[in-house]
Amino acid sequence: MDSGIKDIDKQHQIIITIFNDLTDITDGKKPLKTLNLILESMTRYGQYHIETEETFMKSIGFVDEEHLYEHERFIEKTIEFENQDMSMELAEAAHDFLYGWLTQHITCIDKRYMDFYKNLPA
Repeated sequence: MDSGIKDIDKQHQIIITIFNDLTDITDGKKPLKTLNLILESMTRYGQYHIETEETFMKSIGFVDEEHLYEHERFIEKTIEFENQDMSMELAEAAHDFLYGWLTQHITCIDKRYMDFYKNLPA
């Protein structure tokens, strides 16, 4: 989804790259031993992205408690993934979770602040 906010769009592309890395593991194109590094990336980059997004939302005066809750949930879940034993089941669970995040959070939840931003007076 193109938000019109260059930095956030770039960050969403990196999250898609992390999703593609998880897909490669679940499809057998990457070894399972790379899962830990990918999960670490998902958490660390997710934290960085969320910080950027929340700073931007605050700068435009956009408040959405559900959005902030979703961010907390994302970090909690990714940390939970990191603390589990590496397995194909974990790779699939992380893959499904991130797919849901990309399809629901970015396209629906993020759209709220994007629309708010686009409708601000010039």
